Amino acid sequence: MVNRTALITGAARGIGYEVAKALATNGAKVVLADLRQDEVGQAAESLRQLGCEAVGVKCDVTVEEEVKQAIHEAVKRWGHLDIVVNNAGLQYVANIEDFPTEKFEQLIRVML
Repeated sequence: MVNRTALITGAARGIGYEVAKALATNGAKVVLADLRQDEVGQAAESLRQLGCEAVGVKCDVTVEEEVKQAIHEAVKRWGHLDIVVNNAGLQYVANIEDFPTEKFEQLIRVML
């Protein structure tokens, strides 16, 4: 992973953080992106304390401009972006007949 730069969405905690940690501890420079600005900053700091190159950015994956800003951050800091992990996600559980259209559309915007 040396000389690779990665952007991981949904990286403030959970699977996203662990993916970022795995990439970073194997030499990648990582941009952790998440809705939770304070948490993603703390997550990036914890990786820096391990000697990794990491930055946390606030990013709502349903807002195109915020995604572009996260990509720009990687390129500005390290000159390129090699890996993108689209980990951001959410879950809404309901019977199909009770599943609201707006919730379905939100799931699609976040997951895709």
